[in-house]
Amino acid sequence: MPGKPQKVTYEATPNIDLVRGMHTHWVVSHERNAADEVCMGICHHEANMADLVWDQTFDEIFYCAKGKLKVIYEDKKSGKTGEMIANEGEALFLPRDVHYVLTATGVDSVNVFTHKGQALSMFPDYSKELSALKT
Repeated sequence: MPGKPQKVTYEATPNIDLVRGMHTHWVVSHERNAADEVCMGICHHEANMADLVWDQTFDEIFYCAKGKLKVIYEDKKSGKTGEMIANEGEALFLPRDVHYVLTATGVDSVNVFTHKGQALSMFPDYSKELSALKT
Protein backbone atom coordinates (compact mmCIF):
# COMPACT_ATOMS: atom_id res chain seq x y z
CA MET A 1 0.00 0.00 0.00
CA PRO A 2 1.46 3.40 -0.91
CA GLY A 3 2.27 5.90 1.79
CA LYS A 4 0.28 9.04 2.48
CA PRO A 5 1.40 12.68 2.63
CA GLN A 6 2.71 13.42 6.09
CA LYS A 7 4.98 15.68 8.08
CA VAL A 8 7.72 13.83 9.94
CA THR A 9 9.96 15.47 12.50
CA TYR A 10 13.52 14.57 13.32
CA GLU A 11 12.71 14.58 17.04
CA ALA A 12 9.95 11.99 16.60
CA THR A 13 12.27 9.56 14.82
CA PRO A 14 14.39 7.08 16.81
CA ASN A 15 18.16 7.21 16.68
CA ILE A 16 20.55 4.41 15.74
CA ASP A 17 24.31 4.64 16.20
CA LEU A 18 25.80 2.90 13.17
CA VAL A 19 29.30 3.38 14.61
CA ARG A 20 30.71 5.24 17.59
CA GLY A 21 30.04 8.96 17.12
CA MET A 22 27.59 8.64 14.20
CA HIS A 23 23.99 9.20 15.28
CA THR A 24 21.49 8.39 12.50
CA HIS A 25 17.76 9.00 12.14
CA TRP A 26 15.86 7.55 9.15
CA VAL A 27 13.23 10.32 8.93
CA VAL A 28 11.42 8.79 5.93
CA SER A 29 11.49 5.02 5.51
CA HIS A 30 9.57 2.06 4.16
CA GLU A 31 8.82 0.93 7.70
CA ARG A 32 7.53 4.19 9.10
CA ASN A 33 6.07 5.98 6.07
CA ALA A 34 5.43 3.17 3.55
CA ALA A 35 7.94 4.88 1.25
CA ASP A 36 8.64 2.46 -1.59
CA GLU A 37 10.89 4.57 -3.82
CA VAL A 38 13.05 6.62 -1.45
CA CYS A 39 14.41 6.83 2.10
CA MET A 40 15.82 9.93 3.74
CA GLY A 41 17.70 10.46 6.94
CA ILE A 42 19.95 12.71 8.94
CA CYS A 43 23.29 11.71 10.48
CA HIS A 44 25.17 13.67 13.10
CA HIS A 45 28.89 12.92 12.90
CA GLU A 46 31.13 13.70 15.84
CA ALA A 47 34.53 15.15 14.94
CA ASN A 48 36.27 11.88 15.91
CA MET A 49 33.62 9.35 14.83
CA ALA A 50 34.70 5.78 14.11
CA ASP A 51 34.92 4.74 10.45
CA LEU A 52 31.71 3.48 8.88
CA VAL A 53 32.63 0.73 6.41
CA TRP A 54 29.88 -0.02 3.90
CA ASP A 55 29.34 -2.07 0.74
CA GLN A 56 26.83 -0.11 -1.26
CA THR A 57 23.94 -2.10 -2.77
CA PHE A 58 21.88 0.94 -3.84
CA ASP A 59 22.53 4.47 -5.06
CA GLU A 60 22.90 6.98 -2.23
CA ILE A 61 23.46 10.71 -1.90
CA PHE A 62 25.10 12.45 1.07
CA TYR A 63 24.40 16.19 1.39
CA CYS A 64 26.68 18.04 3.81
CA ALA A 65 24.41 20.37 5.79
CA LYS A 66 27.12 21.28 8.33
CA GLY A 67 30.84 20.70 8.67
CA LYS A 68 32.57 18.34 6.26
CA LEU A 69 32.11 14.77 4.98
CA LYS A 70 34.93 12.50 3.83
CA VAL A 71 34.50 9.26 1.90
CA ILE A 72 37.22 6.86 0.76
CA TYR A 73 35.87 4.50 -1.89
CA GLU A 74 36.59 1.59 -4.18
CA ASP A 75 34.44 0.81 -7.20
CA LYS A 76 34.03 -2.98 -7.02
CA LYS A 77 33.52 -3.28 -10.79
CA SER A 78 36.41 -1.19 -12.07
CA GLY A 79 38.74 -1.40 -9.06
CA LYS A 80 39.16 2.39 -9.08
CA THR A 81 39.80 3.98 -5.72
CA GLY A 82 39.55 7.54 -4.53
CA GLU A 83 38.64 10.02 -1.87
CA MET A 84 35.92 12.67 -1.88
CA ILE A 85 35.31 15.53 0.52
CA ALA A 86 32.06 17.49 0.69
CA ASN A 87 31.96 20.84 2.45
CA GLU A 88 28.76 22.55 3.61
CA GLY A 89 26.30 22.81 0.74
CA GLU A 90 27.97 20.08 -1.35
CA ALA A 91 26.80 16.54 -2.05
CA LEU A 92 28.46 13.18 -2.71
CA PHE A 93 26.88 10.58 -4.99
CA LEU A 94 27.72 6.96 -4.12
CA PRO A 95 26.43 4.51 -6.73
CA ARG A 96 25.68 0.90 -5.93
CA ASP A 97 28.57 -1.56 -6.12
CA VAL A 98 30.93 0.82 -4.33
CA HIS A 99 32.78 -0.13 -1.16
CA TYR A 100 33.26 2.98 0.94
CA VAL A 101 34.49 4.24 4.26
CA LEU A 102 32.84 7.32 5.74
CA THR A 103 35.52 8.68 8.03
CA ALA A 104 36.08 11.39 10.65
CA THR A 105 36.95 14.89 9.46
CA GLY A 106 37.93 16.53 12.74
CA VAL A 107 34.79 18.68 12.82
CA ASP A 108 31.24 17.94 13.97
CA SER A 109 29.12 17.48 10.85
CA VAL A 110 25.57 16.85 9.68
CA ASN A 111 24.82 14.63 6.69
CA VAL A 112 21.38 14.51 5.06
CA PHE A 113 21.17 11.30 3.03
CA THR A 114 18.77 9.73 0.57
CA HIS A 115 18.69 6.29 -0.97
CA LYS A 116 16.38 3.89 -2.70
CA GLY A 117 13.35 2.94 -0.66
CA GLN A 118 13.68 -0.49 0.86
CA ALA A 119 13.16 -2.23 4.15
CA LEU A 120 15.99 -1.62 6.59
CA SER A 121 16.47 -5.35 7.09
CA MET A 122 20.18 -4.90 7.89
CA PHE A 123 19.04 -3.27 11.17
CA PRO A 124 16.17 -5.54 12.34
CA ASP A 125 15.63 -4.00 15.79
CA TYR A 126 15.66 -0.47 14.39
CA SER A 127 13.33 -1.54 11.58
CA LYS A 128 10.83 -2.84 14.16
CA GLU A 129 11.10 0.38 16.16
CA LEU A 130 10.29 2.45 13.06
CA SER A 131 7.43 0.15 12.10
CA ALA A 132 5.83 0.70 15.51
CA LEU A 133 5.66 4.44 14.70
CA LYS A 134 3.82 4.00 11.40
CA THR A 135 1.00 6.51 11.06
